[in-house]
Amino acid sequence: MFKRVVPLVIMLLAFAVRVLAMDTAWIDGDRANPHGLGLVALDVAARGDWANFPLFSDDASIGLPNPPLLTYLYALVATTGRSLSMANALGLMANTLAVAAAFGIGRRAHSWMAGVLAATLLAGSNWGVFMARGAWHPTPLEPGLVFSAFLLLAGVTRQRARLLLAGFILAAATAFSYVTAFVLLAQAPLAVLAAGGVRRGFVRGAFICVATLALYVALLAAGGRLANINAIGLLRLAPPVTTEADLRARDITPENRNPLGHFLRLATNASYALTWTEPSLPGYALRRSLEDAQSTALTVAVLAGVALMLTHLRH
Repeated sequence: MFKRVVPLVIMLLAFAVRVLAMDTAWIDGDRANPHGLGLVALDVAARGDWANFPLFSDDASIGLPNPPLLTYLYALVATTGRSLSMANALGLMANTLAVAAAFGIGRRAHSWMAGVLAATLLAGSNWGVFMARGAWHPTPLEPGLVFSAFLLLAGVTRQRARLLLAGFILAAATAFSYVTAFVLLAQAPLAVLAAGGVRRGFVRGAFICVATLALYVALLAAGGRLANINAIGLLRLAPPVTTEADLRARDITPENRNPLGHFLRLATNASYALTWTEPSLPGYALRRSLEDAQSTALTVAVLAGVALMLTHLRH
């Protein structure tokens, strides 16, 4: 009984921290663009104006357009209601359900306790809370990654090609909703290959990953975006940022630090961008030292886990 109740309690915790102060959540700009484009796609389709139907979502910061799947999903949601709150609720529910999938991954890969630890870390993850708030491209990233990993692991351990194929399809769908997630198209096959997955399912899944990338490139060509390949942000140096005024103007911090220690500030959307390193905030010195210690501990734990995994695979 105890082992059944604990995962449910963690799920309730995950849901609670994600809806905390939702009435004050900042949802505009990046956090609303895909939903707005979904409304545009729905209206264009309703008029039959297919020449203006969007091939992409909004542009990513690296200079490439985001794939259109999330925009089309929000267009589908908008057929039942055009409210941004409804779209946001969809992301919140998916993000919360990902906690249950994380528990399933830990339990299947190792033990009940590993599942509890994985679910707890995801339930209290500041990044999880932040990405769940809003109808934007990072929203499906965490659920898509966790659900696809759950299916891929189940396919490998149970030797079920269909489960493996479903995991690959979900990984491809996640990639086709956010350009940053295209790395999943390489990670998924490599992870399954390292784990010795089902051969037939692996071949089909790898084909799906390649086809997804090819489809995106074809859309770039159709939309005339291949000509801008030299303007991709990753291929050129960013302008230097040296003053605090520049940092505030760009809404970034001087250094990218682990935000796990600032859950309540993040959950209530208070000074998010400057929470990590702003010296004027109360307790800055203490938070920074504790954050460094926490980040070090997590890094050591991850490296130890990778070493154990590699040792297990070798044996």
